[in-house]
Amino acid sequence: MGGGKTLIVRRLCCWVVALCLFACGEYKVLDEEADSSEAVSSVRIQPRAADSEALSYPLYIYAFGADDGKLLARQQLSAADEELRLSLPRSVSCRVVAVSADAERYEVPADPVASSVIRLKSPDLPAGASDFAKSIAQGFSLSSPVQMGSADIVPTGDKATLTIQMNYRMAAFSVTLAGLPAVCTAAYVSVAGVAQGVTFDGTPGESVTARIPFDPQTWSTGEVYLFPAAVTQTTFTIAYNDADGEQYASVHYLSPLAAGTPYQLNGTCTDGAWQLTGSVTPPVWSDSVRLDFGFTAGETTTLQPGTSGGSGAYTVTALPEPLTEWNGHLVAAVLDKREDNASATLLLMSLTDYAGLTSAANTETPTTAFSLAAHYSEADLAAWRIPSADEALLLRKAYIDQPDRLETLIDGLQADAVVLTDEKGNNLRYLCADASKTFSFKSGSSYNSIKEAGATVKNYRLRLVTTVQVRVDPELQEE
Repeated sequence: MGGGKTLIVRRLCCWVVALCLFACGEYKVLDEEADSSEAVSSVRIQPRAADSEALSYPLYIYAFGADDGKLLARQQLSAADEELRLSLPRSVSCRVVAVSADAERYEVPADPVASSVIRLKSPDLPAGASDFAKSIAQGFSLSSPVQMGSADIVPTGDKATLTIQMNYRMAAFSVTLAGLPAVCTAAYVSVAGVAQGVTFDGTPGESVTARIPFDPQTWSTGEVYLFPAAVTQTTFTIAYNDADGEQYASVHYLSPLAAGTPYQLNGTCTDGAWQLTGSVTPPVWSDSVRLDFGFTAGETTTLQPGTSGGSGAYTVTALPEPLTEWNGHLVAAVLDKREDNASATLLLMSLTDYAGLTSAANTETPTTAFSLAAHYSEADLAAWRIPSADEALLLRKAYIDQPDRLETLIDGLQADAVVLTDEKGNNLRYLCADASKTFSFKSGSSYNSIKEAGATVKNYRLRLVTTVQVRVDPELQEE
């Protein structure tokens, strides 16, 4: 294959959804009186999703043993008006999993364990697809992205009620090309860093490379759905033919695809040189993140998440210092600084401080923090997330080391203050690590550690973060 160039994109965001399934039909739950001699409980299952019409049937409900992953009970619903009930062994720790997957597009195991994989079938290409498209297509679905949700329960009585929040477990992906040579008859994009499926406990299946053909009439893939893999980076490669044979363009994106996130890429080829642009658009909630990329024949571009510009980084006249303002954002820490001070990664802390939140362990509202992150945007940045445990410790250190400086900066940016205690003087903790753990800004050895989040606490706080790469332009460098 000839010279190349390419593109990649990512957005941290979770496509979590919430509206009751009862919108276009009501699940009738049978509140059966469980026979205490059989030591079982009748459990009311209430799945919640964005829109009942968005769910594909059959809808599968499973209960697995929390300790061994063995199947304890299951039910399959073919329509929204079917009865929904599940009998579970009493006093046994169970994980209930709901799966919405189109049986024509996905292979769902008949008698699974928690580690069994829901797999993609061969893509169901539209009528009239070329033999070339049929020969290369693999690793994607054209419609009905898989939704899943789970919740833990230990039933102790005759009856119980369980709410399950459904989430998209796939990323949406589309590419449109312009300026291809007139002699070009076929093109496809391969995506390395996707999975063949997902297990019932949410673990990605084996990594594969998806190959998606372009429609030769529009040179677009249309929107397809991919399972993100457990990888550190994603590579997109566009392949097409011209008078000299097969050509390609590639870009390494130093981040995996994110489930629940649409990736929209547009590429233009002018005189053999590529210009690719892309956007990552969170559904409904906030503005898109626009990314522009330039390519030179024969070169491969590597990009970090949260960047802008052809170099993959924001251009600055000098590297910002920790606890300073940059482009209207609060710089909490400066990471990966080169010895020559030519580039670095900025850890930014959100200006907004959220209160009264529950953690991911809460059975009723486990996704509140994720939803806030998906909605949040600040000036030119929309890719914000819940801090990891390491990032949480960096935020804590910034406050503990220089509280007066941070509070002055917060005042100057008209941001929300960091809150240490409630009105009664009780310590308040902030969510981190996918809202499964917490940390505190309060000083003292007893507050140093990251702790597991509680299932019943309703007063957790949240400060979001994002990272961006910056580089010093020598021509603009301050004296």
